[in-house]
Amino acid sequence: MRLALALSLWAACATEPGPADPSAPGPAQGPPAPGAGPPGGPPPGAPGGGGPPRSAGPDPTDRDFPPAEVDAEGMVRIPGGWVRAGWSQIGPDHSDTERPKASPWTLGQGAGLRPVEAWVAPFRIQPTEVTRAQYREFLLATGYRPPSVEEAWFQEHDWGWKGTDYHPGTADHPVVGTSWYDAWEYCHWRGWRLPTDVEWTLATYGPAEDGRTYPWGRGYDAGRLNHGRAGGELFDDSDGYLTTAPVGSFPRGRSPYGLEDTFGNVWEWVEDNFRDDWRLVDSRPYEHGITDVFAGGPGMFVVVRGGSYYFDVAVNPHAERTFFARELRRKSSGFRCAADP
Repeated sequence: MRLALALSLWAACATEPGPADPSAPGPAQGPPAPGAGPPGGPPPGAPGGGGPPRSAGPDPTDRDFPPAEVDAEGMVRIPGGWVRAGWSQIGPDHSDTERPKASPWTLGQGAGLRPVEAWVAPFRIQPTEVTRAQYREFLLATGYRPPSVEEAWFQEHDWGWKGTDYHPGTADHPVVGTSWYDAWEYCHWRGWRLPTDVEWTLATYGPAEDGRTYPWGRGYDAGRLNHGRAGGELFDDSDGYLTTAPVGSFPRGRSPYGLEDTFGNVWEWVEDNFRDDWRLVDSRPYEHGITDVFAGGPGMFVVVRGGSYYFDVAVNPHAERTFFARELRRKSSGFRCAADP
């Protein structure tokens, strides 16, 4: 994270033209999206979303969801649904002059993406993060480089690999030390792809109308995820794991579709670049919102989701969505793959 922020200081600031901002004021296009809440309010399908304010602890609306039903390829089918995309910190009363410039090489914490309803078409996604055993199959089949960093900070725990062998006893732990490029290569080797940002949102929170702040509901519950601490020493073994946990170790943290560990364990790469202006995000109008939302093209940073064992969302669940430089290999970043239905 520190490296990503440092890189942003020297990023170029040239403005590029792009498509119109789908969140800009205009004539009404229809009824509000299901569960959308008041105009300009926080995204109901994302952290800080609809319904009552989030609880400091378990909330009466929290639920335990059953395991996912998977197809022959081990994928979960997610039906289409509305999410609230944008995660903006700029309210509707602010002028456009306060918005960041439209450039893929500048960074403003996503503040230019004003919330907008987005329809996500049906897709499939893995129920768990890719494990070290699964990633080893890819290495053996392709000769691809192992996910390891030859530095002390990476080798000091059980993340390091010796050739194509992971540390004993960690076969079912999520693979870490993968860059965005590594994740992309693995998913395409499987005939799949990385999920888009809005697909990950739907698979994690369910449709916007449900108004969840976390995969399980509206209340933070430290027993539902493998988490770290919000400050100071970021490692925390109070949940039973100092670093990664075997995938599926926190069944009470499942998403409405049965996905495991979407919050906690490891950060998850998604396909999209991290953007600060809707003019740099592809989409098309759909009913009362937009669809086919994807931030492709050139860019320095990509979106990661969900937090990790080295991070805590208790203070701000909104912070589960952030950015990494795509070439970085971190001890706390992994991924899961998605596919068309």
